[in-house]
Amino acid sequence: WLLVLAGITTVVYMSQPVQTPISPCPETGCVLPTVPKVEAAEPVLETYGAPSHIVDLVVRYFGDEAQNALKIMKCESRFDKNIVGDGHLTTINNGEVVGDSIGLMQIRTGGKGWNRAKANGMTADEFRNNLKNEEFNIKYAKSIFDKSGWSAWFNCMNKELK
Repeated sequence: WLLVLAGITTVVYMSQPVQTPISPCPETGCVLPTVPKVEAAEPVLETYGAPSHIVDLVVRYFGDEAQNALKIMKCESRFDKNIVGDGHLTTINNGEVVGDSIGLMQIRTGGKGWNRAKANGMTADEFRNNLKNEEFNIKYAKSIFDKSGWSAWFNCMNKELK
């Protein structure tokens, strides 16, 4: 608007009234649909047919690496705690036969210049018997894994299992 009063030009601005936004909900309020909360699914553990008590022990000791441990165990022993392998690798160390692989994770008893039994304060026969105990074998395998990763089981780690 422009006003002219007594020769003085005055410009008067008239502002538009501020509009309040219209609420999408009437005064009674909106009823929003409820969306069910979706829980993240736990990853499915492939057990390869292992007995449940073996799976429980593997999960307890290997945690996030349980899947790999079960894969290796299936490959190495088919979950047979009494299996003995690698007889062709045996040697005499400190008067004892060592070198065979025992139990679920096929842990070697020793080799030329090294003797796991002696390192653990046992005879080779005592160590073999302990390795046939499922929990002992799994715990011992975990100690090997902690030092070397899966490299001690490289043959099975890279195999596709059926």
